[in-house]
Amino acid sequence: MLRFFFSMCSLGFADAHEASQLRLNWMANDAVKFENGINLGNHDWKIEQKPSRTIVLSSANYTALPVEITLIRWVGNHLVQTFVPSILFVMISWLSFLIPMEHSSSRMLLCIGGVLGVTVFYGAIQQSLPGVSYVRSIDAWLLTCLILTMVPFLVFVLQSIWGTTMGYTVQSESGSVAAEPSPRRHNIIVAGRWDLDSLAFKVYGVVIVLFIFIFWIRFV
Repeated sequence: MLRFFFSMCSLGFADAHEASQLRLNWMANDAVKFENGINLGNHDWKIEQKPSRTIVLSSANYTALPVEITLIRWVGNHLVQTFVPSILFVMISWLSFLIPMEHSSSRMLLCIGGVLGVTVFYGAIQQSLPGVSYVRSIDAWLLTCLILTMVPFLVFVLQSIWGTTMGYTVQSESGSVAAEPSPRRHNIIVAGRWDLDSLAFKVYGVVIVLFIFIFWIRFV
């Protein structure tokens, strides 16, 4: 079992002799232990011996002695170095919905800054972790943060396309560019462009809360 704050590994000690010839049992409750002086860095550990069990195969039956080793990660530094910075980038992208489309350069700066920030942060985290062939919980967290920071940018691009094709003016620092209004759709987009930002702001906030809650329940 692989989660963010702890990892569990199951081991088994067995012998080639059949159960009818050899039966394994623990001689003491603390027969398996870590050697004194071993330092696992940012982890604590726990060893739990399981009762002897029989492995049933088509050819014969064997006895085994199961052991569960649990590594518990210290969470303090990961909360400060991983969770808080990444969620702050997502919050910055979320606040971009509050910037009107007339200030397109400022809104674009926040959107792109959030995406680039999470991308660089993800690369730095990956360099500090060993390479594996499966998706880790930290990968799921950072990839979701990256996707969340891209959503405001996509909404901005969508609004810009609608504004150009359906006809309303977008202000920029260099001036204003007016598009030819479309009689059929002009009223819809002008009446609804602020509603789109307001709706996206609310939905985005709910998605962030749900993401943190589901991740905490599923991986933590």
